[in-house]
Amino acid sequence: MLSHSGTIRAILGHMMGLNPAQSLMLNIETGSVSCADYIYGADKINLPTHITSWQIQYINRLYSKTDL
Repeated sequence: MLSHSGTIRAILGHMMGLNPAQSLMLNIETGSVSCADYIYGADKINLPTHITSWQIQYINRLYSKTDL
């Protein structure tokens, strides 16, 4: 998905359980790539409340032409 940094902040903040003010503190670089996985079924087991069903792999990964 390609999106505006504000939308990415909102999505990542939701995944991390942040409130809106905390989400605004996330720095999203122009042209960067972020990746997260949804752990299916994690909400069905008794996890502590601070653990969500999302696993964030990376945020703000930048690629150059030589990386492709």
